[in-house]
Amino acid sequence: MPQRNPDGACLQCHKPEEEGMKGKHAKAMNPQNRQPITCTSCHGKPLLHHREGVKDVMRFNDPMYTVEQQNGVCMSCHTPKQLQKAF
Repeated sequence: MPQRNPDGACLQCHKPEEEGMKGKHAKAMNPQNRQPITCTSCHGKPLLHHREGVKDVMRFNDPMYTVEQQNGVCMSCHTPKQLQKAF
């Protein structure tokens, strides 16, 4: 049975050829469900007023979110030891 594209709403505005995932995350699998990582895996689901700049999805390197909040997203899949090794 075909699944709905979890990134469908994202791709209406964010074009993968310009802003798509790059590096290791482009081909990574979500350890929670063993499915390919999607936009919403790391950024969350956008709210109705997403285009108006509401605090809805994780915007990395944005002062709207604390370093702890941003790191918390990474830690949902990665352990501190994995991240230290990567960096």
